[in-house]
Amino acid sequence: AVGRCLIAVLENGQRADGSVQLPEALSPYLGGKTRLTAEGTLA
Repeated sequence: AVGRCLIAVLENGQRADGSVQLPEALSPYLGGKTRLTAEGTLA
């Protein structure tokens, strides 16, 4: 079930530049980061 949730987050947050906008609810668990870059780093 976790895999399906992760795929949904990636699909729904995908941007034209290849980055992924992460849900605000996850930000506290990711050190305040809100975006996954196309290179795979949190920003």
